[in-house]
Amino acid sequence: MSFIKNQAETRITAPGWFLVHPEDCHRETRQISAEGASTDYNGAKYVKMGTIYPSNTSSAIGIVYEDVDVSSGDMPGSVVTKGTVYEDRLPVTGANYDAVTLKNLVSPKAQGWQERSGTSPNYTYADSTDTAVDTTKTYYLDDDNHTAVSDYAAVLNPKSEGWYERSGSSPNYVYTLSTDTEGDSSKTYYAKSDIRMTSDAKTALAALGFKFVATSPTVTRPY
Repeated sequence: MSFIKNQAETRITAPGWFLVHPEDCHRETRQISAEGASTDYNGAKYVKMGTIYPSNTSSAIGIVYEDVDVSSGDMPGSVVTKGTVYEDRLPVTGANYDAVTLKNLVSPKAQGWQERSGTSPNYTYADSTDTAVDTTKTYYLDDDNHTAVSDYAAVLNPKSEGWYERSGSSPNYVYTLSTDTEGDSSKTYYAKSDIRMTSDAKTALAALGFKFVATSPTVTRPY
């Protein structure tokens, strides 16, 4: 079996590495466009193995089987037209940034916070049973003063979670990793997720007989 070394990403992979059963796939030779190709460390241009062909849209009809050098222009290459694919082995083509709903990540019950009932001066405090924050309520610490929780999100750590903050305006938003070690409920944080295959492309390929497995197995070495 031949292997391709992609110096820019310092990885060695076999052609069709993204396939669950390489021997059962269908492949055809197609013309691979140099448009949008990646540039290697030495200036060579190539279309990455696993690239959706001809585009990552509803027009998708296959997946590029191996890296194709297009330094001198469009080149013929092998395209998988049917097979079972590990989605997480396809190349990253972009990113989504989805707002994190902080109130759903904080459990007053797990925090040991309390809720108050009755009227002053005869308030009664009882442990909350809420597993997510209800922003219409005020929660209280189980301390001598029954201190009100001023910011429910403060128990979260955006920095360690790898969340982002957004600046700028649409459509030119800029996302930067948050440095907050305590959450701030007045902010909106964003979780980044890689885009490998658009939903339109996946639907088009599924209609052609492709099947998909979200996560590939962990590869372990025998030493």
